Amino acid sequence: MWNYSGPCEGAAFPTLDMWKKHDADNDPHLTDETKKSKKASKTRESPKEAEVQIQRTNILMSEKGKLNAELYHMQCAARNFEGESTDLASHLQYSQQRVGELDWTLCCLDAAEEHGQV
Repeated sequence: MWNYSGPCEGAAFPTLDMWKKHDADNDPHLTDETKKSKKASKTRESPKEAEVQIQRTNILMSEKGKLNAELYHMQCAARNFEGESTDLASHLQYSQQRVGELDWTLCCLDAAEEHGQV
């Protein structure tokens, strides 16, 4: 029943801590009472502590609201930039294609001039 390790290993000499742990493990009412006691002590805040906690909560909720608003605006801006970059990319592609066409036309004109056809 007792797992004791030390100089007298194998001997059943439980320590006081081992007895307390054994009693706590085997008495569910004791652990429930301990839990209730700890919970009750936490809920017995002074009015000043409760007010500070409420103020902290309000500040954090306000900051969360501001951050959510900023996030929304950033997402909208990102979508706008994405649309603009798509438009710019298509304009760039058109411009590159047009430059290629003009280069081809100039090349043909140069070739025609060399042959005296113009």
